[in-house]
Amino acid sequence: MLAPYRKSNIDIGVIKLIPINKELKEVVVKSTLSLIRIDADKFVYNADKDTSNKGFSAIEVLQKAPLMFVDNNGGLYLKGEKKFKILINGKDKAQYRMNPGEIFKTIPAELIQKVEVSTVLTAKYAGEGYAGIVNIIMDKQNNDRFFVSTGLGTDTRGGYNALGFINTGVGKFGLTLNVNNSQTNGVLSSSTSNTYFKDEQVNISQPGSIRNRSNSLTIGADLSYEVDSSLLLNFSIYNFTTNVKTKRSINTYSIRNSIDTFDVYTRNIEQHLKMGFNNFGLDIQKIFRNKSMITISQRSEYIPNNTAYDILQNNLNTQFTFTEKAVNKAHSWEHTGQIDFVQPLKNSIQFETGVKSIFRTGISQSERESPYWNPVQQGSEDFKLKQDVLGYYANINKRQESFYYTIGGKLENTMVTSGDFRYSYLNFLPSISYNRVFKKAKSTVGLNFNSALARPGIRYLNPFNNNVNPNLISKGNPKLEPELVNKISIDINSQLIKKATTSLSFYYKYSNNLILPYSFKTGNDTTLISSFANNGRLREPGINLYISFNLLKKMSIRLTSDLSYYQISNSLKTMRNSSIAYKIFSTVSYSFPKQLKLSFNGYFYSRKITFQGETSSIYDASFTLSKGIFEGNGSLAIVFSQPFTNKQIQKSIYEDNSFKTETVSELRDQFLKINFRYTFGRYHAFYKAKKRGIKKDDIKE
Repeated sequence: MLAPYRKSNIDIGVIKLIPINKELKEVVVKSTLSLIRIDADKFVYNADKDTSNKGFSAIEVLQKAPLMFVDNNGGLYLKGEKKFKILINGKDKAQYRMNPGEIFKTIPAELIQKVEVSTVLTAKYAGEGYAGIVNIIMDKQNNDRFFVSTGLGTDTRGGYNALGFINTGVGKFGLTLNVNNSQTNGVLSSSTSNTYFKDEQVNISQPGSIRNRSNSLTIGADLSYEVDSSLLLNFSIYNFTTNVKTKRSINTYSIRNSIDTFDVYTRNIEQHLKMGFNNFGLDIQKIFRNKSMITISQRSEYIPNNTAYDILQNNLNTQFTFTEKAVNKAHSWEHTGQIDFVQPLKNSIQFETGVKSIFRTGISQSERESPYWNPVQQGSEDFKLKQDVLGYYANINKRQESFYYTIGGKLENTMVTSGDFRYSYLNFLPSISYNRVFKKAKSTVGLNFNSALARPGIRYLNPFNNNVNPNLISKGNPKLEPELVNKISIDINSQLIKKATTSLSFYYKYSNNLILPYSFKTGNDTTLISSFANNGRLREPGINLYISFNLLKKMSIRLTSDLSYYQISNSLKTMRNSSIAYKIFSTVSYSFPKQLKLSFNGYFYSRKITFQGETSSIYDASFTLSKGIFEGNGSLAIVFSQPFTNKQIQKSIYEDNSFKTETVSELRDQFLKINFRYTFGRYHAFYKAKKRGIKKDDIKE
């Protein structure tokens, strides 16, 4: 038995402590952040935690983002779709709406903190028909910075590209400049077209060749001023210009009843195309004490699309030679104003609303010099269209740890004036999404429904008769109405398997007024007219799969595939066609020591059908060997395009009761290119996202 404890005082004397001048080692607290995170409504790729990005451009960052694919020409895809919204720190930027791949080549990867990828769309964006939204967080808000990136590239065809990027700031001012100049030289490709007119028993054979050369210049500037922590001003100016020069030769042989050759001629064409996009924008953003926010945005855009061609034709059976010239000057002016307001409510609910106005004018004027063009018809192709749009949207979002939902809609009224006719239409575009998080399964499940409106642009409306090939004339239809497409989907996103991210989507699309191309014969003439009409009825169930995973710690594999049953018919169901359609996008990369990486990019599209026929499948592939140099501040890349074949054969067939046309083209895509980039400057990892801005992508492409 233990003795009871008794308190007592004991004197142990004096204890001396001797100080020792010895420094402790630095205490380092380490934490690991997953590169990819799944939230209720989006994927998040933490690019600044990926050390392999150093020395490369934003293109390489986007290639690693979930659901994304970048082809060897800088083309961007989200879930296999080209139409998606790009935001920079939550804001729409004009320079990323046209040719974004060229812009991202100028931006260093080090400036990107993270990439948010979402296919859950609120009412503000759902009505535009996007596959999703990619929000890139990269704007540095430190007070003293200077960051420069330069790059050069060339290829075995004689093409080149030169780029520059500057990001700087002093005090409350921030400035971003980017410039990119590139030239692409195509190789000589051949094409043969055979058209048989059934009523006239006439066969027209047209072998020929074509070669393109294009030059593009991009210049952009973005100036921001943070008055205080609650008020931000932003001004942007952007110019993108592309000049395309095409040389084409067409040999025509017309035979009646397989015996009588009644028309033989050679047609040499030199065509010049000038396209562009000029933009001036201003944004004012104010955040209030109750955390509500208002953004006022204005944008003016000038979009030219001019075509000129010179033709020399030699009729071999009559020895008659003549020249023909044509110029089509087409452009559009667009002025857009928008006000967005966000109000947080109780219980994690957020109310968003906004109003937008668009005043759009499209003009097309033509001039011709031709012995076969009646001077009386000279002004018959001139075209002017005015389109005034007033829209209002509202939606409510609620975000909690276990779920996210949004419900809302957009109401748009459009007034169209062109020549002697005027009409208007009112559309309501609903948007509903509910997404549930299952933590134990590391997954989310979402149910989504939205309606999207796409208005025809100048390319679809322009009545200019393009008779480069006089036996196949193409023109637009100025009386087209916008197409409305509805989509419902069930999305399942998961990280249940270690080091793997998957996204599975079951969807159904339907429309009753799809804009589709069609061809028709003019009377007893041996000429086909190609144009557009609103007579497409679409029914398309499908499934989309994305998977990304790592092998052996150094190999990553990303795969996107889409499989659907595509059914189209005209409104009367007298013409119909259907087919199983699929597309596959893949990226495989392997990282060696010392910043050396080998990667493969490739995609494949199955055949595409129309009312009157089909076009053959297309594919693209490339190998890239890249190396980080100059201690990670630079990179060198060698790209081998189309390594498996030097030529690609494409076929198309169109027919109805009066004609059948079959075209076979031989494309030569194999080439080698080298890219170099170097980055220097000072920067710090402080980010502040500006969340709102103007958006206008309602035009069908």
